[in-house]
Parts: sequence; structure tokens; C-alpha cells
Amino acid sequence: MSTSTTEHVPFAAVMRRLWSLLPAGGTLSADVWNKRHRFLLGLTWLHAVVIALVGPVVGYTWELSLTAPFRDGTVLHTVAEGLIVAVFALLASWKGTRRAVRASLVGFGLISSSAILVHLSGGYIELHFHFFVMLVFLALYQDWVPYGLAVLYVAIHHGVLGVIWPREVYNHPAAINAPWTWAGIHAFFLLWSCLGSIIAWRLHEAAITHNKLILDSAGEGIYGVDLDGKATFVNPLAAEMLGYRTDELIGRRLHEMVHHSRPDGTAYPREECPIYAAFKDGTVHRVTEEVFWRKDGTSFPVDYESTPIFESGELTGAVVSFRDVTERQQREQAVRESDARKRAILESALDVIISIDHEGRIIEFNPAAEKMFRYSRSEVMGKRMADLIIPPSLREAHTRGLAHYLATGQGPVLGKRIELTAMRAGGIEFPVELTITPIDTGNLPIFTGFIRDITERKGAEEQLQARYKELETLHEMGQIILQSPDLKTVTEKILNKALSIASLDLGAIRLLDPSSGALKPVASQGFPDPKKVRAHQVNQGGGDTTTGNLLNRVMGLKGPMVIENVPEWDGLRTLKGEGVESAIIVPVRTEGEVLGVIQLGSRTPRKFQPDEIRILEAIGNHMGIAVQKA
Repeated sequence: MSTSTTEHVPFAAVMRRLWSLLPAGGTLSADVWNKRHRFLLGLTWLHAVVIALVGPVVGYTWELSLTAPFRDGTVLHTVAEGLIVAVFALLASWKGTRRAVRASLVGFGLISSSAILVHLSGGYIELHFHFFVMLVFLALYQDWVPYGLAVLYVAIHHGVLGVIWPREVYNHPAAINAPWTWAGIHAFFLLWSCLGSIIAWRLHEAAITHNKLILDSAGEGIYGVDLDGKATFVNPLAAEMLGYRTDELIGRRLHEMVHHSRPDGTAYPREECPIYAAFKDGTVHRVTEEVFWRKDGTSFPVDYESTPIFESGELTGAVVSFRDVTERQQREQAVRESDARKRAILESALDVIISIDHEGRIIEFNPAAEKMFRYSRSEVMGKRMADLIIPPSLREAHTRGLAHYLATGQGPVLGKRIELTAMRAGGIEFPVELTITPIDTGNLPIFTGFIRDITERKGAEEQLQARYKELETLHEMGQIILQSPDLKTVTEKILNKALSIASLDLGAIRLLDPSSGALKPVASQGFPDPKKVRAHQVNQGGGDTTTGNLLNRVMGLKGPMVIENVPEWDGLRTLKGEGVESAIIVPVRTEGEVLGVIQLGSRTPRKFQPDEIRILEAIGNHMGIAVQKA
């Protein structure tokens, strides 16, 4: 049993292989088939007319009798035979029948024409080639039914009629005497004629199949139109997107079906359609943001391209390829909405938001950033952030940090809230709070910084710290007064504290001697020769006539006197002699009465901060309490 199976497998495989070499048949599109059918139907009508005219042209008799149509040599006979072919042509013109039936009727008409012409010629041997020519024409249908019936017709004509009535088929003695032999000869030529037609048919079918596979597998809708705008082919995806069957579109004017209106619903005249513009100028037209209309009346957005078709240099139509861009437009709309939301957030954000790319160039700069840094967005976009808002002293560290992240993917300050110094237009530096977030874009990273100006907060913190320091100092002053055994010790400790608080170089405390009215030194620090301090006393009511008495000046003030450029006043000569550039004179006061002064100086020019002045004034008041108690 297994041996039998083994023997039949090769034979079956060979048969399948041979069968696959034959054309399938019936594969022509409706448009192509209709064109070929019209041609072959016209050829059939031509043969009917030619056969009917043979009698008058050759000079047959015009006998008008009932038997004349059946007798050779009469005009009615050729007319009757022409009518036979005409009947086949008429029946083949009826569109209500299947394609195979109509093609078979044309085949019967053409092969009958060959038989009639051979008969009318008296079996003229050269006219037998008319059969072969008609078979070649019938192969244009690429359909086995009409082609097989035509071949069978020829075989019967030569193999049966040629044997029974050889004189009606052949006109030479050799064929008449041996009709089977000549039938075999003709069959040999017929076989090769059929083989050539079938090979051409198979190759053409393979080319069509290949093209169909390409069209069917294309990722976009494709259809072709002739110069009248009628569809010549439509791929399945195009039909599916348009909501039609393919056969519903072939041969129809597609503009009126799928492109009749604009996106807003107004009419779209064919003369204005870019698809048909390709017919006018012979160039490719690409169009975006238009719509095609489905069978159910709905539309969808498309991008399409209309490419003209040239055959032998003549414009014959166009190929249109289109894509449904609904999803793309939805994505674009989503991006626009996202950008709008992002822009609204950026523009309404109170905090500064700045984004930079991997090269440190600014790609986002919100209005709050414009206000803080005093640059317009257009000024900074695409420029290096470090050159604009980072102080020169910090730029190198910024560059190293960016390079380190790009190399390792790590950054010590990322995602953390840090405080540093920023720089606005004009080089003005100010404190900020910064949080940096890296954003992974799938390629090179970008960085977004959220920045807040903390100048006010820093000022408040400094004020709070200064107040705390002031309270701490006052508490310490109180402890000094309570714990010191005598006034000299109090003054020395208070002077030391005052110098350390303001970071000054030297100072002296002078108390008013009620008996002499002079300000006498009771404590000093920072003087190389303390004797000089004692040598200079300030007398109330006397002194420099140009600038007035120092004590009088101090007594006339409500608080300390700040002197940024020390002159040689009475009472300041000691400081000036020590090279002091900036000084502050603090009255020692109690209950509105000035009991003395604290003189403090700096050998380098400087400005005194408000919190320093306030603390020194408080020290002066505590010193007044100590003096009063002494």
C-alpha cells in the first residue's frame, strides 16, 4: 500500500506543476474586459457586414426565391450567412448575460465567420489561417469557456465536416483525397497557435496578478481614472475606506462619488479639483487637508497625490493614492491642545520656568522669567543660559555639572531644592531658590528649572537673624553689667563686644566728667599707643571752630553718628591719626541724657549696615545703664 502511494506522489506533483503553468482564466477586471469585448464585438459585426457584401461585390445573382438563400452563387445566400454572424453579435451585445456567455457568442460568431469565408472561397487553403487568427483574438478574453468552445468548434469543423464534406472545406485534391491527414496538419498548426496564445495569456495574467498583489498589499488607497474621470481600477483598501465594493466603483466617475464637496460641505466643482488638474498640465499634484466622502455620506480627512499616466507619450489618465489622516490629525490636535495647556501654565505660573537642551541652550522662557531676569523671550531663545543668568563665578561649575550628567546620567543637584545666586540683565546678582528636573525625551535630555526669587525671604531671614543677634547681645550686655565687679571691667567688656559685632579695628569709650565737662577715655582697644587716647580729651563747649564740638554733635542726635570719611574733628583726631577711614560714634545715653560716647573705627573704608547700627545703639544704651549704676 505504501509502495503504491510512493509511486503516485511524483505523478500528482508533476500534474499539479503542469496545471499551475496554465492560466487561471477569468481574471480580467471589468473595465479591461469591457474594452476587449467591445473590440471583439465590433470585429464580429465587421465580419457579418463583409460576408453579407461578398455576393454583391463578387457578382452573385440577385435571385429572389425561397431557395436562393440556401444555394451558392446568390446574393441572398451571402446575406443569409452574414445574418448568422450578426445574430451571434446581437446576442453577445445583451448585457444581461454573464461574461462567459457573451464571450462565447462572440467566439461562435468569429469562428463561424472563418468557416463561412472558407466555404465561400471554395475551400481556399490560405483562408484556413483565418481560424488561427480568430483564436488569437479570442484569447484576449483570457477565459477558458469561450476559448475552449472556439477550439472545439474548429476541431469539429475540420475533423468532422472536413471528412464528411471535404470539398466544402478543402479546394485541392490531396486534401480532398486524404481529409484526415490534412485535418491532422491543420491540428498541428492549431495546437501551436493555441500554445502561443496561452503562453502570452499566462504571462499577461502573471503580470496582472503581480500588480494586483502590489495594489492589494499597499498601505494606502489607490485608484486609477481615465480622462473622463471614470475609475479603471481600485485597490481593496481604497474601496474599504470609501465604504464601497470594488465593482461599485469601476467605470464610475469618482469625483461625483467621493470628492464632490469640500470639508465645509460646499460643492467642489470638478474643474477645480487637483486630481483632474493632472490632466491639464501633466504634472504630479499633492494635496493635504482635504476630505473624501464615504458611501454612507460621512467624510474623512485625506492627503492625496494625483500622478498623470502617459501611454506612448499620450496622457491617458491618472493614478490617485490617498491616506486617511484622521489619526494623524487627532494626534496633531492633541499636541496643539497639550501645547496650549502647557503655554497657559507657563504664562500663568508665578514661578520662573526655564528649559534648556543638552547643550545648555534655552528652549523655554516663561513670562515670569522675562520679568525676573529682565530679558524678553525672543532675546534668549537658543542662547546659552549660563551666559545670561548665571554669575561668572558659577559658570564653570554649571558646565561641569551638565557634562557630568550627560556622561553618567547622574547629577547631585537634580530633583533637589537648592539656593544659589542668579544674575539678571545688567549683571545684577540676587539670591534664588532652584529646582532642576531632567526630562527624558528618548534621545538627548532636556532640563527644566523652577526658580523663585528669595530676595525678600532672605532679607526677612537676615532681619530675623539680626534681631536674634541683637537680643542675644542685649542679654549678654545685661550679664556683663550684673557680673562685672566695677565700671572699668564693664567698659572693657562692652567695648570688646562692640568691636567684634561690627568687625572693626579699634575703639574707645569716653565718659563725660561732670566737673570738667570733658570726655575722658575709660577704655580702648586696637590702639598701638593707648597714651594717645588719653592725651586727646574733648571739652564740652570748646574745640574745632570749623566743625563744632563732637559732644555737642552727638548730644544733638537721636542715634549713632556714621562717618564714612573721618575728618580731623575735635575728638576724632585720635582715630584719624590711626588711619581710620570709616567710623561710628555711639552715644552712651540714659533717660535722654548723654553720658559719654563709644568711638569705633575701621582702617578700611566700609558701610555700616542698619542692623549693626541698631545693635551698637542698644549697646550704648546698656552702657548708659551701667554708668548710671556705677
